[in-house]
Amino acid sequence: FLMKDKTLFRFMESPATLDLMQSAVPETYTNLLKGGKERLYSNRMMEYGLYDAAGYESLDRKRMLEVLFFLVKGVKSPDETRVLDMLNVKYVVSPKIFEAKGYKLLKKSDITNLYENMNVLPRAFLAERAVVLKTPREICAKFQERSWDPLKEVVLEEAPVLQGTMCRVQGPVNKKESAEITKYAPNEVMVEACVKAPKFLVLSDSYYPGWKVYVDGRPDKIYAANYIVRAVYLGPGEHTVRFVFDPFSFKIGLYISLTTIILILLYIVYKRRL
Repeated sequence: FLMKDKTLFRFMESPATLDLMQSAVPETYTNLLKGGKERLYSNRMMEYGLYDAAGYESLDRKRMLEVLFFLVKGVKSPDETRVLDMLNVKYVVSPKIFEAKGYKLLKKSDITNLYENMNVLPRAFLAERAVVLKTPREICAKFQERSWDPLKEVVLEEAPVLQGTMCRVQGPVNKKESAEITKYAPNEVMVEACVKAPKFLVLSDSYYPGWKVYVDGRPDKIYAANYIVRAVYLGPGEHTVRFVFDPFSFKIGLYISLTTIILILLYIVYKRRL
């Protein structure tokens, strides 16, 4: 059912689903595989190309674990916060029937139930303004505010530098404001954005060292946004925004490896001449 949805989206397992995976012991290995598919067991879903909002076990990040803890312990119902909306979570799986504003029961089975989040935000969207909060406690409190709207307010941890992109105004914009992902790959994401007034482009992918951003071909600054995702400031106009994963640590490792290979080859040649 989920693989028929060709849009970019993420799913999330409910706390009850996570508990069930850890405690339930199926009678046979076949039942284990079937239950894992029905409950959208995270690592199991990699082979189907489905995105888990929590990430995968080999890539756990401290901040993501803190957000998961907030979702499990800090709220009683998914409609009490816009965090799932912001994270592009379109589907929630739960063994229990629940009622939450904006969530629609799509499929029901003996193993689990599939809900659609009707308020899900696209993976890339525009936010009107920024608020600067420096501590996890302050950010958590903001997430708990029912009035918090990710489309109106992005949470940053440092004051934005309103230069660079802001000054590169490209004339009047006659089109509707938009942010459309045109390329989505593990090491590169391209977004075509159109803004009439200064905005923050929010990409709900992990903020992580090594990612760089280019706006209209020029280097720009990536902000840690909403504690775990990325944002870049855009001035009025039509922009091509390119996120590229290009960590310096990888380059160092590459140079060391090439140097080592060259030294080994030189040693072999030297030994043969002797």
